Parts: sequence; structure tokens; C-alpha cells
Amino acid sequence: MYRPLVAALAVLAVPAFAPAIVWSNNLTNAQVSNFGATDPRFQGIGRVFEGASFRATGTYMGFMNGFHWGITARHVIDAGSTGSFRFADGGNYPITQVYNILGADMSIFKISGWNRSVWTPLIRNDNSFAPGTQLVSAGYGLHGAEGNSPWGSDNVRRGMTTRIERTEVAGNLYGNYFSVVDRFDAPGDANFTSFEGFGAPGDSGSPLIDPNGRILGVLSNGEFEQYGAENWYTGMTPEAANEIQRISGVPEPASMLVLGASLVALARRRRKA
Repeated sequence: MYRPLVAALAVLAVPAFAPAIVWSNNLTNAQVSNFGATDPRFQGIGRVFEGASFRATGTYMGFMNGFHWGITARHVIDAGSTGSFRFADGGNYPITQVYNILGADMSIFKISGWNRSVWTPLIRNDNSFAPGTQLVSAGYGLHGAEGNSPWGSDNVRRGMTTRIERTEVAGNLYGNYFSVVDRFDAPGDANFTSFEGFGAPGDSGSPLIDPNGRILGVLSNGEFEQYGAENWYTGMTPEAANEIQRISGVPEPASMLVLGASLVALARRRRKA
């Protein structure tokens, strides 16, 4: 993680451990763990290893041009590296090649041996990043409620909700790039969301998924995990999305239609609950 502010010098990708979601202290561990385990939008979110070392979080994108693909932050795994993409149930898939995206803090990777059936997000973006849009994300590793550090450690995937605070051109390890910013809101705040959470060290590369199933960004850097803090996600601009499609072919139009149908079904199921 990099921010040019002293208050924000907390690393979001770490070599030996992985703080994941820090949640609002009106929620329980069981609630955020259940959200992470049962929401289908999190099925393809796993842990990225470079060599044998845990790095942070990544997301399965889909199958195209004879390969399965994932996405994360470039500072998690960089071009020229190999590793693995792993899940808490023992799923372990080699990462055979990594491509950097437009000099930004974003990379995509080829996955070998993939045999999971998971919900897949949309990569294309029409450059709509409206402040206030509610989003979901998920992560693994160290965890805890706001104000209750030091955090615990396990490999459970926990889910969170958040919203777009604003967008801006912000600095990261690779220079200035368009970023989506979220804010950790406290209970009682006007913008508080139902599973309010905040990405923490080790969550680098985790996706922001909007109500239409699009990845709007991947986590790059941010501030210490407390109410009022902000995180910066490298934005999925049309240019980045086009570069991903040029390299990987993901997504193809047919997969977008299938995704649209799956989102309608998901919305119906959630309304019935």
C-alpha cells in the first residue's frame, strides 16, 4: 500500500499475514462470515500466493481464449511472477502468467486446472461511478470489529458492504491513476450500509462489485481501519476494461447475458428472504 500521507502508511498487501475485513462494531463475526460464505457474488474471491508466500486477494473473472482468468492489484502479483490462487476448502490452482494493466495498480492472471462453478462479475465499464452507489466486497485473513484490534487470524472469507464516497486521480506505487474512494461509516451515519466494512492490510486486490455485477475497482491503498477512514481502489475505467478484454477476451457478450439473468434471479431471491 502507498499513500503520500503519514496517516495512511499502512500496507494492504503483506508477506506473512492478511488482515481482511474489519467490520462495524454493531455486527458480529458470525454475521459477516455468513455473508461472505453465502452471497454468490463472493464465490470466486480467493487468496493470491506469489510462489509459496501469501500476498492478498483476487477474483475469478471467467474463461476465454482457452484460459481461466483472475484479477487483483499489481502490487499483489506482478508480471513475470507465478504463484497460486487458493480457497479455504482446499482448492489450489496454479497462476501461470501475469499481465499488468496500463501501468496502473491492477493485474490479471491465468489460472490452470480451474474446476469450480462460480458466479463471475462483469469487467466492462461505461465510466459510471456515481457517489453513493452501494457496493459489496469480501476478503480473508485477520479480522475484527472496529475498535477491537489486535485482529484475529483464520482463512474464513468475510463479506462487507460499502458505497462510493467519491472518485479522484490519486497516487499509488505506480504513479497517479483514476481511483474509486470508499469511507468506513459508523452506525448512525446517514450513509451507513447494512454490512458496513472496510478493507484492511492483506485485502489488496479485493474487488468493488456494484449492483449490476461490475467490478468498479481493485483495492490499492488506504488509511488505518477506523470510522471515517478511506480506501482507494484502482478504478476499472473503460481503458482498463478494454485492455483486459484485449489480453484475455473476458467477458464475451454471451457471458454478459448469462450474468444479467443471474443477477435478476439473485435479486428475486434476496427480496423473498
